[in-house]
Amino acid sequence: RLKAAVSDTATPKHIRAFVIIGLKTGQRGQHIRNLRWEHVDFNRGVLWFRRSNPHAAKNKSCEDVLMSAALAALLHEMMESALTPFVIEHVQRNKRGEPVKNAKVGADARPVGTLKRAWATLLRRAEIEGLNIHDLRRSFTSAAADEGAELKDIADFMGVDVKTLRRHYAFSAPERHRNFLEKIEGTT
Repeated sequence: RLKAAVSDTATPKHIRAFVIIGLKTGQRGQHIRNLRWEHVDFNRGVLWFRRSNPHAAKNKSCEDVLMSAALAALLHEMMESALTPFVIEHVQRNKRGEPVKNAKVGADARPVGTLKRAWATLLRRAEIEGLNIHDLRRSFTSAAADEGAELKDIADFMGVDVKTLRRHYAFSAPERHRNFLEKIEGTT
């Protein structure tokens, strides 16, 4: 339901991009909000989160991440109409689609401070309760594990150790456990 709500044209571009980047990279919300266009490397296909967030706390590290083709296409499209140096931007516009008089664009722009209101609206439209922004990180982890990725590889990708990954992010699907039990049952 979340993916359907994100795909809906009524979803603002900045919240759509935020959710997609979160689901495709597993990075923290604050690191995604601070990502600058100068740190999106289309030639190498890398999002340089560490360069955009040089002062990330040690326990809140971020990693540079490879972009999928779909994510790169979305970011290319967004960059063409960008008014700020930040990938996730929300510039208030008038009815004609032009930035309002006091909108902070260009060098005066700041990263989006919070997405709480937009997130709450998205969840209402998707008819989802109790999902928080950090759950995008957990969804990324679970999806990677469900596809067979090793926990160490997922941990490296996300910039955490395996112990932290297991404690905070690794929620496995019951189907994976069922498949595991069926394999064991067949060997005994």
